[in-house]
Amino acid sequence: MDKSCEDLKGFFVDGVPIVSTSDMSEEERLLSEEQAKLYQPNNQTIIDLDKLVDSIYPINPNLFLTEAISFLQSKGVVLSKDLPIIIKELCIAFNDCISSQNKPIMTTSLVYPAQTGTGKSLSLQVYVSMLKEHSSLIVVSTVDAAIAYCETINQLSGDDKYARTTYALTEIHKQNALRVESYALKNYRAIIITHSMFKKLNQKVDVDTYKLYKGKQRDLVVIDEKLSMYEQYKVTYNDLDILKNNLETIFFKVEDAAKLDPTQATITFLSTLKTYLEKCEDEIITDPKALRFIRNDISNEELKTIDIKDPRFIKGSCPIATIPNNKIHDLMQEQNLDIKSTITLMKQLFEARINQLFSEIKDLGGLDNPAYKEQTLKNSLAPINILEEVLNEWFLLYKSNYEKAIFRVDDISHKLGKNVVLDATATVNEFYKIANRAFGYVGMYNAKQIRKYENLTIHKAKGYKQTRYELYKKEDKYTAKNAEIYASYAISVLTDMDDRLLIICHKNFKPILKTKLDDPRIKMTHWGDHVGKNDWSDCNKIMVIGWNYLSPLKNISDIFNAASAQEIDLVSLYLNDDIIDTFIATQIADDLIQAVMRSKARIIATNDSDCNPTEVYLFYHDDPMSNRILDIFEKQFPMVKIQQWEPIGISLSHKKTKPMLNADKVIELLKAKEATQTTCLLSDVIEQTLIPKATMSRITTDDYFLQKLQEHGYSLQNKNGKEKYFVLQ
Repeated sequence: MDKSCEDLKGFFVDGVPIVSTSDMSEEERLLSEEQAKLYQPNNQTIIDLDKLVDSIYPINPNLFLTEAISFLQSKGVVLSKDLPIIIKELCIAFNDCISSQNKPIMTTSLVYPAQTGTGKSLSLQVYVSMLKEHSSLIVVSTVDAAIAYCETINQLSGDDKYARTTYALTEIHKQNALRVESYALKNYRAIIITHSMFKKLNQKVDVDTYKLYKGKQRDLVVIDEKLSMYEQYKVTYNDLDILKNNLETIFFKVEDAAKLDPTQATITFLSTLKTYLEKCEDEIITDPKALRFIRNDISNEELKTIDIKDPRFIKGSCPIATIPNNKIHDLMQEQNLDIKSTITLMKQLFEARINQLFSEIKDLGGLDNPAYKEQTLKNSLAPINILEEVLNEWFLLYKSNYEKAIFRVDDISHKLGKNVVLDATATVNEFYKIANRAFGYVGMYNAKQIRKYENLTIHKAKGYKQTRYELYKKEDKYTAKNAEIYASYAISVLTDMDDRLLIICHKNFKPILKTKLDDPRIKMTHWGDHVGKNDWSDCNKIMVIGWNYLSPLKNISDIFNAASAQEIDLVSLYLNDDIIDTFIATQIADDLIQAVMRSKARIIATNDSDCNPTEVYLFYHDDPMSNRILDIFEKQFPMVKIQQWEPIGISLSHKKTKPMLNADKVIELLKAKEATQTTCLLSDVIEQTLIPKATMSRITTDDYFLQKLQEHGYSLQNKNGKEKYFVLQ
């Protein structure tokens, strides 16, 4: 036995060293085993701020506390008894980032979960203003915030030339004295950029423009508020079809098309790619009941009798397949095609067509507008550029009832050097639970959590589906009726003339809802426009209408980015519906928390760090997922009061449309067939329901029907790329 263990030394399996158990402590063995898992709770980097109390360089925390308190009080901030603890912790975290900036440490993003209302942004501005020699870069959410940061930092430092920002000039964001061109940023010791500018770091923008000050890495980099730490490149099947159709049109319209691409290689390229992707779909397991095991110590004999509850089994359903780009390279070589040169041809053909169109417009008396022409060309080439990025490395194929696409994610958080991330909901975000791992780039400060919410009341109305489809994606009359119903509920909660209500809803539902509300006490915003803003902190009431359900592909991209590109095979091994659902649940809970924090609840108003009296009104479906989301959400508000709520107003009841009734008929038939069969041909369903083929074609692409399919665990697939059939089990 000892001999066999000795023989294993120096060998690796999936990148994990195999050593004799006798050589390892229990802790070491656990850490080693976890390196082959997606979640690694024992391998996480947790930075104990209490052990960094001696971190007094470059700014002494006690001196910083004095300056920060003075500034916060001048801004009307209530200084609770515990707030000084947070202020000192922030100073220590910033000091730690500066002192470790140029050390060879793998961890590049240091996350400080600063609760909303603890003065983190104002404290950051004070800290930067106190730096005498060190340079800094701050990433904020909006242009207005960037300008405000510059103004405050310059004022507090007494140096009007200290901080600058840059942004794209638009009708809304005009020139400001604090704005400089991006090439000039390297001359300023403190620079503030927006999240959108930060994301452009992945679009071939010169990183050194932001990263360096006088040729050296900036000392302090802080990302204020939540943002995606990666860029997603995605091309749907529909994008490929549109691109192919456009190229076919160009061949008929552009005189030089045949000279540029005499064999129509671009069209062959796209057709070959699409055909290959459709074959790869067979690797994707959609059966929600499928299981797979991840260890190789289960013999074939044991498989015959093993209990399916055995912990070595995990869910087998996984909506993705991994595709190395060399597979595409080899495939195209068989067609005598080269990826790079063919994509270049696509760009040349589109450019020729744009030039032709603008020449024709000019000949007809139109104005010569080079800027508009340039923007049109840029927009036209965008899908080709994205396809080029996707095919540049390994990529992933995603398939669901809602969408088929190829995609790739690229991390951007590390490009500016070691950074501190101030994320109020970091303890909720599942991303950090995976990203904080052995050989990962994320570490977490153990920040104190001081907020209390005894003055916060959450009212929950049960039985209201909150998807986009249920609110506004059916038909105009249905949407208008919904707007009228929810408007009546909003009016009913305004019980005092001094009440101020903020409504957060979906962007496309907001203008319809707005037509039903003319009360000046009501303000509105939408998902995506709410994070990090303090525009509505006078609102003592907040109502959330519609939950921010995103495409599962967004959550899958989060998972791959969290584990890093180096561990794509590991993620593919463990990724399943359970993990995706966990990310969906925490993402929506995160959004709901951010929604509450737009109101008076965001501000500390008492000595024990409580808020002013605030009421939150939520609607929920009362299914397992929504209850799971609410459980995560409610735990973030210590001492909160939670009440069931019966909205007063127009009753929510809708008559189902004919397409919805037809969809229900199909679902009922599939439910009946599920008892005796695992699949069912679409043609059989058409025959047995007597629904015309054209009508059935519309039903199978309708959101209502797709949602019903998903609820029952069914899927609609192609057989041999032609005949369609339902998978029932």
